Amino acid sequence: MKKQDKVNNKNIGNAGEDAAAAYLESNGYLALYRNYRTKTGEIDIIAKKNGIIHIVEVKTSNHGSPIMPEENYTKAKARQVFRMAELFAAKENIMDAPMQIDLIAVRIKDDHSVDSLHYYENVIVGD
Repeated sequence: MKKQDKVNNKNIGNAGEDAAAAYLESNGYLALYRNYRTKTGEIDIIAKKNGIIHIVEVKTSNHGSPIMPEENYTKAKARQVFRMAELFAAKENIMDAPMQIDLIAVRIKDDHSVDSLHYYENVIVGD
């Protein structure tokens, strides 16, 4: 992958995360963290609504891509996000707090505006 492609992919990813955060905030969620680092990776967004902590994975693709962003949420990624959520809860001493893992799939146009955004609550991917 060329350096230019990596930069463009990062810009598309950032635009998707910005759109996801704006969506959550406009729907009554309180953003607690963005890009929360754990020893096994990074949680895109951690938000809270109605006493529930939402661990939000954001998947983004360009509107011209034949692959929908949801398709990039694999079983392996689901296991990683679950593990990161456990690490977050342990570090913050909130192991008993209600928590769920959500997915926001965003398609971004060439000008980095949102083509589509889909919010999937409580995503579980089994073995």
